[in-house]
Amino acid sequence: VATPGRLLDLLGREAVDLAGVDVVVLDEADEMLNMGFQEDLTEILRSTPADKRTWLFSATMSGEVRRIAKRYMREFDELSIGRSNAAADAIQHQYTVVHSKDRFAALKRFVDADPEIFGIVFCRTKHETQDLATALVRDGYSADAIHGDLSQAQRDHVMGRYRARTIRLLIATDVAARGIDVRDVTHVFHFDLPGEAENYTHRSGRTGRAGSTGISLSIIGVRDLNKIRQLERVLKTHFTYVRVPGGAEIVKQQVMGYMKRLKSVEVDEEGLSELLPEARAELRAFSKEELIDRFMSMAFNRIIEQHRTAFDLNVDMSRKDHSARAERPSSLERFSTGRQLFINLGTADGFDKGRMLGYICGMSGLSGELIGRMLIKDVYSFIDIEPDHFEQVRNAFANASYKGRSVRVDEAAGGNKGTGGHRPGGHKGGGGYKGGGHKGGGYKAHGDRGGYRKQDGFYEPKPRFPKKERK
Repeated sequence: VATPGRLLDLLGREAVDLAGVDVVVLDEADEMLNMGFQEDLTEILRSTPADKRTWLFSATMSGEVRRIAKRYMREFDELSIGRSNAAADAIQHQYTVVHSKDRFAALKRFVDADPEIFGIVFCRTKHETQDLATALVRDGYSADAIHGDLSQAQRDHVMGRYRARTIRLLIATDVAARGIDVRDVTHVFHFDLPGEAENYTHRSGRTGRAGSTGISLSIIGVRDLNKIRQLERVLKTHFTYVRVPGGAEIVKQQVMGYMKRLKSVEVDEEGLSELLPEARAELRAFSKEELIDRFMSMAFNRIIEQHRTAFDLNVDMSRKDHSARAERPSSLERFSTGRQLFINLGTADGFDKGRMLGYICGMSGLSGELIGRMLIKDVYSFIDIEPDHFEQVRNAFANASYKGRSVRVDEAAGGNKGTGGHRPGGHKGGGGYKGGGHKGGGYKAHGDRGGYRKQDGFYEPKPRFPKKERK
C-alpha cells in the first residue's frame, strides 16, 4: 500500500520490484489525477506485468479516469453504484444568493436558525477550510476543520469529535471528505461550488443516508447562478431558492428549539433531591406565567439583542445590476452611525485584531457582526461598535482588569464623525480614526476606496488611518 510518489521513488532506487504483481488496485483514482499524479501512475503501471488484474475505484468518472482505464485495463467491466450524475431523492437541493462578502454571515444565520443542525461545510482549498473553522470558533460556534495538511492522528481526533457530536460543523475539502460516513448529517453547505457536477453529487451525498433526509445548501453570489442552472440540467433535479433567515425568524426558531428540548428533558429528582425543595420554596411566590416570562428572558435576552438589528443579507433578485461594483459591503460595514470605543489595550499587550475581537465579544456577549472597524495601536485601540450596543460593551468593562492592569473603556472623543478623534498620549493627525475619511461620520457603504482586507481569511472593511501631518 503506497502513495504514487513514494512508490515511484522506491522504483527509482530499485528498492522494490513489481514484476511479480498479480493485482493492482487504484483507489480514489480521480483524486490522484486531480492532484497531478497522472505521470506517476503511468510510470508505475508500466512497471507491472501486462497480464495483471487491475481494479480502479473512483467516486467520479472523469475523462482522465476513463483514459487511464482504456489504456491500462484493456477490456474492462464498469460497475456503477447508483445512477451516474444522479442526485439522491432523499436530499433537498437549495441555494441562497448573497453578495460574496456576506457568505460567512449568511452561513452563521442558517446555523443560528436551526438548533438541530449537524452539518458539513465544503470549501475549495485547505487554506480556506482552516480559515473558516477558525472564524466560526472565534464567533462561538462548535466547528473544526479536516484537510490534507492534517496527520492521520489529527484527522482521527477531529472525526472522533464530530461523530460524538462534540462539534456541530465539520469544515472540509473535497479530498479530505472522501470516505466520511457519519450518520444523521442534516445539512451539507457549499461555501464554494465545486467545479464538477460529480463532485457536487459526492458532497451532497454526505447527507440523506440510511433512509434519512437531508438538505444540500449552496451559498452563492449572483455570478454563480448560471452554475446552479447547469447543475439542474446535469443532475436532472430542481434547486429551490431560499432566503437567508432574518433576525426575527432566528429568534423564533431558537425559542421553539428551546421549548422542544425543555419538554423532552428528564428531571433527575434523585440527583437534585437536596436542591429541588429549596428552589420550589424560593419560586413558589411566582405564578406560572411569571416563571415562564422570567425563564424566557434569561434564556433569550442575549439572542434577541444580537439579532435585533440584523440586516437583510439577501440579494434583491429583481435588480438588473448585479455587477461587482453593485455588491454591498459586508455586514461589518453597514452601521449607519457607528460609535467609536477607546480601550487602553493594544499590540504591546499581545492584541491583534482577531484577539481583540474575541476579547470584546467574550467580555460583552456581543456577536462579531455588531463590531466594526478596528485600529490597534501600541498601548490603545479604537473599535467601532453598533450604536444600540455601545453601552452594553462599556458596562461589561466596568471594573475590568487585564493581567493585573485596570482596563479603561470610553467613547472616543468625537465618536465616529471623522474630526478630532480620541488622542491619548498626544496622538497627532487629522483626527483619530476617520472610518473612511469621509465627512459626516458613520460608515461609507459604497465607493470607499479603502475596500476590504482579510481577517482570518474572510473579508472585513479595510481601516483608514489618519494621514501624517507634513512637518
